[in-house]
Amino acid sequence: MNPGVHMAKRSETPDLERRYNTNQPSFYVAGGNGTCRVYDTNTDLGVCLWNGAEQNYPTAETAGWLNGDKKSNCGKQIYIQRKGRPETVQYVKVLDGCYFNAQTPDVGCFEIGVTLALFNKFNPTEKEKQDGKLYEGMTWDFNDLDGDKTANSPV
Repeated sequence: MNPGVHMAKRSETPDLERRYNTNQPSFYVAGGNGTCRVYDTNTDLGVCLWNGAEQNYPTAETAGWLNGDKKSNCGKQIYIQRKGRPETVQYVKVLDGCYFNAQTPDVGCFEIGVTLALFNKFNPTEKEKQDGKLYEGMTWDFNDLDGDKTANSPV
């Protein structure tokens, strides 16, 4: 510690601190029978988080944020915004798990997919609409920065 240097606590900062920045474009998911529940991508606002590298025989131990055997993060509220654009923040629930072609947590844990309803909330460009991907990058985290919404903390 440096004497005289003030270390701000999360509760002292007026803006949300964002933790996860995507490394690849975020895509919209098809919906249907998801890891957490059945959902409609056209009407439900929600996200898809990394379900782990093991796709053939997944277990709770091989889960990323969630999978079919580990559903404890289903329904948790997250906040998500376009990178560097806090005015675009949306608060939504975890609805599904996605693979993202990620073999390791240092890659997979940062990625996020969105429902079509949420995709449209980010005012996609014509190219993004055509490709079904948000290219600017997204920033997100579970909505419990100050420890006052522990029901949203990841487990």
